[in-house]
Amino acid sequence: SHSECQSNDEETSSALSKARDQAWSSTLDSLAPFIQFNGGMGTGGRSREVINGTLNTLTLRYLGISKSVMAPKDGKPKTTQFTRINDTIGIGEMATEITFHSKLASALALSQFHEKMFSKEQTSILSDTIYSILQSPWFSHCEAGCLLHNSIASSTNLDSNKDDSHPFFVKYLPFIISIFEKPPICLLLKENATAHVSLDDSNVQSICDNGLAMLFNSSLNCSSEDIVHMWQKIFTKRGISFENLRKSSKKSLTTASMRLSASISGAVISCGSKHLPPKVTPLIRALMTSLKNEESHSRRIETCRSISKLVSIL
Repeated sequence: SHSECQSNDEETSSALSKARDQAWSSTLDSLAPFIQFNGGMGTGGRSREVINGTLNTLTLRYLGISKSVMAPKDGKPKTTQFTRINDTIGIGEMATEITFHSKLASALALSQFHEKMFSKEQTSILSDTIYSILQSPWFSHCEAGCLLHNSIASSTNLDSNKDDSHPFFVKYLPFIISIFEKPPICLLLKENATAHVSLDDSNVQSICDNGLAMLFNSSLNCSSEDIVHMWQKIFTKRGISFENLRKSSKKSLTTASMRLSASISGAVISCGSKHLPPKVTPLIRALMTSLKNEESHSRRIETCRSISKLVSIL
């Protein structure tokens, strides 16, 4: 019957996911002796270069950005190009479901990479990346930042810090909380007809993705603020002012705003009781709206997890 086939498909998918996660964990464990043999994670070491390069590539891929190196041509040096990847599998809601589930798995994989390769360091490039993409013009990047933060925060006991801060999260935690007071720019752009055209423009995407990639090039010394400012300038040149959008914004409930609000709520809650805002009503409202209206099974599960976490820390 159809129900039996669906049950078998879910069991097969679960088994494959478990095998994939075990393989990834074993791969990370196998890198530890290699790093120690080559002098550890000290600055300037070859191991550091390889690990950082791998993390950078995986992070860009997580954001749906492909990095390719073009061979030298006509006497010109080799160049690096960044292009958007269409990760969609299937059609309609099924495609959305699979894409989100894939994002969750990728966020977990990146957080494990961070935990095992950078556990002795106070911060890493992922911290700056999350801070940047939370302010990205694209909804998918902003949501990906929330999911990645959730995965890393879930393995970090923030409530154990005596100074109420953690070096990895201290830079962007205030920004996450502030989003409840003013909508993120990605939603304002998505709901603006003129801006929406620029969001779909491959040239705009390429320029902005090249800018984000500069964050991973240590020789350029680019900060998160530099990247966000560059994005803003690109849209300003196309007649789209972030400042004007923020001034004229009106709160409206859309599928995108509902989903991002739920993800942001989960991000705040994952930081622990010490980092909850004075009023948790906006968090609860966002989660209950998601629980009531969300059609995606995977997203509802994440919402339920956030509600459970919130109840446990209140």
